[in-house]
Amino acid sequence: MTTLLNKLGTDTALPIYITEMDISTTDDNQQLQIYQRYIPLFRDSPHVRGITIWGWIYGRTWSLAPNSGLVRSGSFRPAMTWLMQQLGRPTQ
Repeated sequence: MTTLLNKLGTDTALPIYITEMDISTTDDNQQLQIYQRYIPLFRDSPHVRGITIWGWIYGRTWSLAPNSGLVRSGSFRPAMTWLMQQLGRPTQ
């Protein structure tokens, strides 16, 4: 993935924006592991200028990613807690 980001960023000289990053799974640990794998990679790339998570309320996102929400029943899922910690924000 790093190689692809570098190639796109270098070859096009255009900024890369990650949009609608939704990890749709009912398994909290699986969702957390995927965010932990990709967010640092995107964050640390000199070519990625932004990351947008589209559906952060569980069950209120588009039909192709029904389990992608980071907040379920008013509580943070582990991936949201981790993301907030990465951003230096309160975890509730």
